[in-house]
Amino acid sequence: MNIKTILPLALGLIITLSACKESFLELKQNKSLVIPTTLKDYQGLMDNTAVMNGPSGHTLGIIGADEYFLTDAIYNALPQPHLKTIYSWDKDPYPNTEVDDWNYNYWHILYANTALSGAEKLKNSSDVEALNNLKGCALFHRGLNFYQLAQTFCKPYHATTASTDPGIPLRLEEDINLTVGRGTLQQSYHQIISDLEKAAALLPANPIVKFRPGKAAAYAMLAKTYLQMGEYEKVLEQANKYLNIKSELLDFNTVDLSPRYPFTDFNTNVEVIFVLSPLNNAVTGTTRVNILPALINSYAANDLRKQAYFLNNTDGRVIFKGSYRASGGFFTGIATDELYLIRAECFARTNQTEKALQDLNTLRKNRYAKASYADVRAADANAALKLVIAERRKELLFRGTRWEDLRRLNQEAEFAITLTRTINGITSMLAPNDNRYTWPVPDKEITLSNLIQN
Repeated sequence: MNIKTILPLALGLIITLSACKESFLELKQNKSLVIPTTLKDYQGLMDNTAVMNGPSGHTLGIIGADEYFLTDAIYNALPQPHLKTIYSWDKDPYPNTEVDDWNYNYWHILYANTALSGAEKLKNSSDVEALNNLKGCALFHRGLNFYQLAQTFCKPYHATTASTDPGIPLRLEEDINLTVGRGTLQQSYHQIISDLEKAAALLPANPIVKFRPGKAAAYAMLAKTYLQMGEYEKVLEQANKYLNIKSELLDFNTVDLSPRYPFTDFNTNVEVIFVLSPLNNAVTGTTRVNILPALINSYAANDLRKQAYFLNNTDGRVIFKGSYRASGGFFTGIATDELYLIRAECFARTNQTEKALQDLNTLRKNRYAKASYADVRAADANAALKLVIAERRKELLFRGTRWEDLRRLNQEAEFAITLTRTINGITSMLAPNDNRYTWPVPDKEITLSNLIQN
């Protein structure tokens, strides 16, 4: 595409240049830009991988979760004050500061709404396949980003309060100057589900590249959404649809686990079906985090993830090396291992113990040394559930899922935990169901759109 004439690249340039200094609502449309006119042009907007596949809105959750700690030296050297207050779970973690997880999610939604507007203009196109793919991609990305905003800036979903709890601003038009209120959490989840269901109906089963979503990606996001809602039968329905399309797992016994980054490029990783990465900053780089000793010790000696995920650094720290990005960046996309765990959990929660164990052991046999592997057993569904929850903790390290798990599992007494961090001799605590599990809406958005704060 011609960078001088096509809006997607020009819009991407605006976003790149303004990411650190302008809030979403301060982003102004440049009227001199030439509007795209063809399906190919609009699909190019969705295929802008630098925007649509990252940065994802997982940074606050990754920083806040209990997968790592920072040494005092690294903490004290953090270049931006708000990174310190986010790490310490401060009640006002980023006063008068741009919040990347808010801005990037809404920029992705802007792209999606622009593509949907283009699809509507071209709805009489004879290329029905291309039109459906465009609409499916746009609806998927909008649903995905609405979902991530809800996990970050809204309270955890409760059926009894969702109709009154504040939701997210549901921007459904490409005009960024429209003022949109928060609505309710119930409305937000309804929109997420609607977007993803429509996407699943339109997308192909096998997209040509993993940067594009397909049906399986939409089914995965629907499963994750219903999991947050506690709708376990619906989770099973969507997880089954996913695993009917993609079920192959990567056998760690066949992987050379000794390199700095042991996993090959995501294009050849059979588990990865949709690529997404969070923003790297001075906290979330894989070389800066110290893995919690208790987490390391939870892996059995014959668990190959212990070799695949962890590296003893030269300075004595244990750091993370197991990203499916095959690089120093974290992977927050969609992979099949997570869907086995989602289905196993919901089998356990619906008293289908043997099915839960079957899914759990299907995953585990691809993670443990074959010579000493043995299936796990459970006396009942609750025991199986505990095994699955423990396995999620070990499998999905730095995937952006742990914060979501803490939010929902803290509602159950047997899984609720209190997080602690000691910084320069001072201990900070985050109790179960603390209001700080819902990050504040950025100050500037409160002022510009008259939004209510959490």
